[in-house]
Amino acid sequence: IIGGGEVASRYIFKVREEATRNGYGFLLLDAGDIYQGTPVGTLTKGKAVVEYMNYVKYDAVCVGNHDFDDGWENLKKLAEYAKFPFLGANIYRKSTDKLAEFVKPYIMKEFDRIKIAIVSVTTSLIPEISYPEHIKDLEFKNEVEVLRKLVPEVKKKGADIVILSTHSYL
Repeated sequence: IIGGGEVASRYIFKVREEATRNGYGFLLLDAGDIYQGTPVGTLTKGKAVVEYMNYVKYDAVCVGNHDFDDGWENLKKLAEYAKFPFLGANIYRKSTDKLAEFVKPYIMKEFDRIKIAIVSVTTSLIPEISYPEHIKDLEFKNEVEVLRKLVPEVKKKGADIVILSTHSYL
């Protein structure tokens, strides 16, 4: 386990166990930029951080702008290595106008017959703040426009609660 992750993991396991014992729901989410800023994250291009996130059983992570710092191909590898989904409802391929293959727009969880949708968008400003070669063939659609379509969709699919996990400046 990396750095302060050992202490955090003990707390996560304790709270998750308490929630399970009491019949509560428990979600472990991250709002992006998962590995920049830590030496082990930078040296392993995020793999060690995703390994830790797998260990503590994250439910999902929202893609952040710094998650593209080593290119979208690296982000795709991290998403494939992860045992949880990477979310980004507004990250599309320019060449196909379809959602990028390494993200999902949302996940649904159910706790005691209550359906919860976790919907995620990332900043559409990434083309302005990232190196073009790191995001080649990617389009970051307007967050608000995407959410206006997606939230009614998840409600139609039975979501009682919608949690918005974003990495956005809007």
